[in-house]
Amino acid sequence: MLRINDIAPNFEANSTHGNINFHEFIDNCWAVLFSHPKDFTPVCTTELGYMANIQEEFEQRGCKILGLSIDSVEDHLSWKKDIEEVAKTKLNYPLISDSDLKVAKAFNMLPADEVANTNRTAMTNATVRSVFLIDPEKKIRMMLTYPMTTGRNFDEILRVLDSIQLTSKTKVATPVNWKKGDEVIIVPAISEKVIGAAWCPGEGKINPLIATSRLASAAQSEGVAIEEFSPVTDLEKHNSYYRVTTPRGSVDTKRILIAAGGWSNDIASMLGAKVPIRGAPLQMIVTAPAPELVPCLIAHADRHLTMKQSALGSIIIGGAWPAVTSAKGTAEIIPDSLEGNLWVASHTVPKIANLHVIRSWAAMNIDIDGAPLLGTLPGFDGVTIAATANGYTLGPLMGREAARLALSGRSRQDLKSFSMERFIQ
Repeated sequence: MLRINDIAPNFEANSTHGNINFHEFIDNCWAVLFSHPKDFTPVCTTELGYMANIQEEFEQRGCKILGLSIDSVEDHLSWKKDIEEVAKTKLNYPLISDSDLKVAKAFNMLPADEVANTNRTAMTNATVRSVFLIDPEKKIRMMLTYPMTTGRNFDEILRVLDSIQLTSKTKVATPVNWKKGDEVIIVPAISEKVIGAAWCPGEGKINPLIATSRLASAAQSEGVAIEEFSPVTDLEKHNSYYRVTTPRGSVDTKRILIAAGGWSNDIASMLGAKVPIRGAPLQMIVTAPAPELVPCLIAHADRHLTMKQSALGSIIIGGAWPAVTSAKGTAEIIPDSLEGNLWVASHTVPKIANLHVIRSWAAMNIDIDGAPLLGTLPGFDGVTIAATANGYTLGPLMGREAARLALSGRSRQDLKSFSMERFIQ
């Protein structure tokens, strides 16, 4: 007996498109296999025609269509003419022949002891009226069987395909009568005290451990030289250039881009300038590995909380809880912030209260006035300031526009409100 998530039986069969190996036909796509008890039956004729009309809808979702009927390929080709006349469109997907009943038996549409012969009728094949939705891993994700007198609703099959594709990528569920774009049901591990939520399929968060090295490699491939462990110790303005001094030597340049996050003001002050950027150390927490509790990024609307579960099961907890800056200028955690962050997390997803914390650290974010800063440094030609508290979310946009501004001295008109001018009285 086939069940949901079983591997769909593979088979080879002749079709209106030649010989087909089912698993090879699916390849890395989704597939709909729908069956018919006999050629030239009126209900099936309308179904095949309707599928021909909406084939493009399935293709847009990466889903192939494969029809099946018990009769021969020769009969299928004759029937195809009727189908196209009724549907007023071309039937471009394959229709396989199952005159030996092998596929019908393999998919449990007929008993294993059924005998194939030319005397079989639509009534003896009445149960060959099923629809199977198969995923790229060849697993059966949906099965439906209809009586001969009831035409199938293939708009419903599209709806189910949309739901299964969504819920395969993100751990949500779709409620009754759901359609693509409607609200979904999220995260059953959330406390019953949470009374509402909004869902966004794109979270805008990436893993900095992976992304930083890849971004650096991409920059180097474009000719960028990256000097590591080389802090700027002095910055001098000369008549037509700036001199940047580091423990590894000095560099003379006509352009400087200050993108030093919470230390940007320290760099600018070497020129005798001030920028309204303050370091804002924030803490992060990592728990011991756990079963799936947080299948998507969670952010609390009224409390400082973000949570995401890693591939190894650890839950990464944050939410802008403050840390402190030590005498050495490094960020250090505050026990009260650690306790408060965990309290909010455990009241949002109660099972987190049973997990051990295995690591906590503080990192330097920035505080400006709630908006990014992108513009030239007044009084210093060739010096550009770029800072945002949402580095990995706004990073690609900030990097592109900061490079444009540093190289050309001009910024987009709609970015003027983010310049230093807003701080000049």
